[in-house]
Amino acid sequence: MGIFDFLKKKPETKTKIIKIDELDDHITERKKDNKIKEKELSEKIKNSVDNFINELSEKNKVLRNIDINERKADPRAKFIIKENLFHYIENLEKLINQLKDLEQNNLTDLIKDIDSLFIDFEERSRLNFEKATFLIGKELGDVKDSINNFIRNLKRKLNENKSFLESIEIISSIEIKLKEFSQNENLLTEIGKKRNENTLKINTIEADIVSEEIELEKLKSSDSYRKEIEIETQIKLKNEDLEGAVYELKEMVNFKKLANIFHYDPKKMAIINEYKLNFMKTFERDRLLSLIPLLNDANITDSFITKKTTSIMQKEKEIEKIKTDSNRKESNKIYDANKKLSKFKSEIDILKQEDQKDEKRREKINQKRLEITGEIKQELIRIDVELKVD
Repeated sequence: MGIFDFLKKKPETKTKIIKIDELDDHITERKKDNKIKEKELSEKIKNSVDNFINELSEKNKVLRNIDINERKADPRAKFIIKENLFHYIENLEKLINQLKDLEQNNLTDLIKDIDSLFIDFEERSRLNFEKATFLIGKELGDVKDSINNFIRNLKRKLNENKSFLESIEIISSIEIKLKEFSQNENLLTEIGKKRNENTLKINTIEADIVSEEIELEKLKSSDSYRKEIEIETQIKLKNEDLEGAVYELKEMVNFKKLANIFHYDPKKMAIINEYKLNFMKTFERDRLLSLIPLLNDANITDSFITKKTTSIMQKEKEIEKIKTDSNRKESNKIYDANKKLSKFKSEIDILKQEDQKDEKRREKINQKRLEITGEIKQELIRIDVELKVD
């Protein structure tokens, strides 16, 4: 049976009710009281250990001076008993030295160390004791009685101080939970601070958005922008006209005849196939620079084709001139404004996503705080304290 077994039973005492804002002061006061009692009890236990070491050392001397040969027993039994006595004395001396080396820094650790030493000694020496006691029962019995008396007296001392011994462990546990509770409080403060900062940033960005949208409406309603729109429309119409002329040219070209003429030339055939398969796309890349020489070399350029290619090139020049002469200053400003608005909205979305993540964190932390509070309440009940939470 361990030294701490007496702590399993707890007498009924009057419960003290404290508010949550009084908890720190209560813990501090309990620690102060416990510290004084802990020092007093540690000194008493260490004195008892010292006395016990002296007593045990004397009894160990008696065991070492025993002459097995004087005892009545057959030689084989004497040999076995002598061996077991030797090992028992060896274990007893080890116990004495371990008790001498005990440190008194912490009462709980001191008691646990003593408990562990006797459990270990019992396990190592039990068989030796049982075999050796056959011839030397009295001397070994005296050692056993000394050990039992020491443990019994130690348990009595601990039992007399049971409340504060329990409270040492409980107060330590509560302090750990309070530290965790405080860390969660700090996290909530950080989340709240970050949320306020994000709200301020969002409000600032939304104000910038309103300002940018007002400026954007001014740009869109300006005469300069309307003129740019008219020019864009004009360019669009001319591009559509050019596209129609390009498709008309495609219908005029006899690609089969061109292929028959230049079938021996891979480069020229590549140009022919490109225009044949995707005339518009090839035109946009080549602008007829490769096709017109082929038509001329093949002598299949009639007046209609010549007129159409000339018309296409003229339309291209007109479009390029309009683009060169046009001023897209307002359109560029509108493009930049829309780009800026898109960036503002993206920043707001990011900040709101952060707030959503932080809100989930806040809910988890609050749940953890409730769990910790419940655990602290349960711990306090063990030392007859009821925590009142408003």
